[in-house]
Amino acid sequence: MSLIKISIIIPIYKVPEKYLRKCIESCINQTLKDIEIILVDDGSPDNCGEICDEYAIKDNRIKVIHKKNEGVSSARNTGIKESSGKYIGFIDADDWIEKDFYAKLLDFAELNKVDFVVSGYVRDKENKIIKTLKTEENKILYKLEAMKEVLKRRIYTWTPCDKIYKLNIIKDKKIFFNNNIKMGEDLDFIWRLLKELNKIGYISLNKYHYCYRKESVTNVNLAKKKKDSVNIMYAILKETKIIDNDLFNIARCLYLKEIASYCRLMLIQNEKKYRNEIKKYKKEIQSLTKFVGLNFNLKIFLGVLYWNLPYVICKNFKFLIR
Repeated sequence: MSLIKISIIIPIYKVPEKYLRKCIESCINQTLKDIEIILVDDGSPDNCGEICDEYAIKDNRIKVIHKKNEGVSSARNTGIKESSGKYIGFIDADDWIEKDFYAKLLDFAELNKVDFVVSGYVRDKENKIIKTLKTEENKILYKLEAMKEVLKRRIYTWTPCDKIYKLNIIKDKKIFFNNNIKMGEDLDFIWRLLKELNKIGYISLNKYHYCYRKESVTNVNLAKKKKDSVNIMYAILKETKIIDNDLFNIARCLYLKEIASYCRLMLIQNEKKYRNEIKKYKKEIQSLTKFVGLNFNLKIFLGVLYWNLPYVICKNFKFLIR
């Protein structure tokens, strides 16, 4: 095999067969042939592991790893450690990519000598496009500008997918996914990686397809998981304060949005259980609102406004934020 340009890491757990096959085949059929495809079977109790082994027999670029179930972060970390490409990319096992996706990202990375390339995406539902990320012209971003774009989420999603990364930086700096985080682990990974980079590329390309599946969405223990996301945003908020004032203001707005969303979940799921925590964060929302410009869309603006009302009103009119 020639020098591997990109290692494609696919964590797999309980994915319907038709989605998994489409995902794997979209990787096999890439116009860029110097790739390796790392299928990490995260202890899936169905036939996902057998399907992975089937494809590995057909294509020697495929490497299958069977491991006990420890979650998507652990599966991605396993894939990183087993990778040998110059770059790595991640794909969720129910998504798929167009044939020239990785060829275009690699060409852009090599031409512009960047360590990290971000692209746009398409969101599919039942084989129909329901959303396309707005894209701008190709651009090169330096660290501070990239950090601002990450927090604004305008051209930059928090998912590790639809991107490629220089593998040696991730391994040398030991930037892995945090197995203890249940929500927000993607932002945590991206943020820690950005701090080690100086030059990031953005390519105006929509060739990664996120597939929306109703059965893959769950609200079980969502409030408990959301606390992880709030904690990550608070840590980022503290870091940005000593980096740049504009960046700090962007982070403060995002943190305000996160805690308003967290309070909403707690109120809806179990007001009695979370009452003290809701009241604590409600005070923080009221305090933060004084310092940030209300540069939100209407939905977020109304949510922030809601949490500035007396608690008894919030409690008795929670149907307004369902």
